[in-house]
Amino acid sequence: MIVKDFTFNTLILLSLISFGVFGSLSHVFNLIIILVLALNFFDFKNNFLVEQSAKKLYFAISSVFFVFLIRGIFHSNTWDSIESLSPMLPIPLIGLIILLTNRDGLRISAERLENFAKIAIITTFSIYIVFSKSLAFQFGLTDLFLGRLEIFSGNSIPFSNAVFGVTLFCFANWKNTKIFDKLITVACLILGFWLAGVASGSRGTLLAILISIPVIIWLTTRTLSKFFLIIVIIGSIFGLIYLSSGIAVLGEYYVGRLNNGFDTLLSKSIADYSIKVRMEMWHASINTIRGDAFWGHDISNRFTALSKHLPETFNHKFTHPHNDIFASAIGAGLLGGVLSIVSLLSPVWAALLSSDYTKEKLLLGSLVTLGLLTTANVNTVFFNDITAAWLAFSTFLIWNMNYTENDNRNSTVQ
Repeated sequence: MIVKDFTFNTLILLSLISFGVFGSLSHVFNLIIILVLALNFFDFKNNFLVEQSAKKLYFAISSVFFVFLIRGIFHSNTWDSIESLSPMLPIPLIGLIILLTNRDGLRISAERLENFAKIAIITTFSIYIVFSKSLAFQFGLTDLFLGRLEIFSGNSIPFSNAVFGVTLFCFANWKNTKIFDKLITVACLILGFWLAGVASGSRGTLLAILISIPVIIWLTTRTLSKFFLIIVIIGSIFGLIYLSSGIAVLGEYYVGRLNNGFDTLLSKSIADYSIKVRMEMWHASINTIRGDAFWGHDISNRFTALSKHLPETFNHKFTHPHNDIFASAIGAGLLGGVLSIVSLLSPVWAALLSSDYTKEKLLLGSLVTLGLLTTANVNTVFFNDITAAWLAFSTFLIWNMNYTENDNRNSTVQ
């Protein structure tokens, strides 16, 4: 093996840290991982054969990109199409590490991945604590640390999506960890979810967190009695927090924003302006898709094509309709919409197609997908380079992760 495990694992750790702290800097480490795996792949595979399951997973995650690309070639301005696809480029590019992963090559154990995720969350929180005080004012970074938290990623939505996903990997090896490690995991869960769902101000991620909590509890308990007991305890704690006068303002703010959002979605009232704007774009998107459900309008026109269906009072200009499924269907017809869903489900496909499939891996993949789907339906995953990179990298982590090393160590100890 040309490149050793230490280099490979270090690059994964640096990637996880950079996703939460620096955003696009993760691309550097992801590209180096591609190089590392390529060197070992060509060393092991002189005939350059790729596992069939790896091909299937790569097709699942990146076919929507290539459909957009092919559609764009027939567009009147091909360069506009290619330029519009640039934020999606990390998906097929980082996805190459899936093709370069093989059973005899470099793998990361669930135990090590869990520890790396914890380090990444603690590092992100520590940087937040340091800069949220005097340094944020000293270096003119108040917007990054004292508003909707984004640290150095440049946008609070990709930041919240990536941190939510990294936090989930803190549970990668839950069943094999000791009590002390489990306590650290829970602490990192609280820190990560607070950064992703509260400090970032992202209601989509906060909703994903609320939905994921029961799944996480089931993942960690696996018995109905313990599951319901913990649900009751957590529900009681949240109820006390919400009712307590000291924290009621915080609770009312976030609960109120969620309630206003649901009221607007259900057309009970226009209680949330941002949701109202999204609903107008979604309604216009549906009408646009109906106009050309087969061929689409090209991905470069994912917003301009729907503009004629917007109300006259709509005075905003976006690059996407804040829904990746609608944007994909506008760009390449219903095929694009279907393949966008297939791509967003890639962490689940990674677990199902993995050579060492486990129920824990499937639950983890489902939770990671939950965060991606939530963001994709109210904002975008495809048309931001950080979230696109996280889709590909998190899929790779689930695909590459194995429990064999943990099982071997446990059997040796016994």
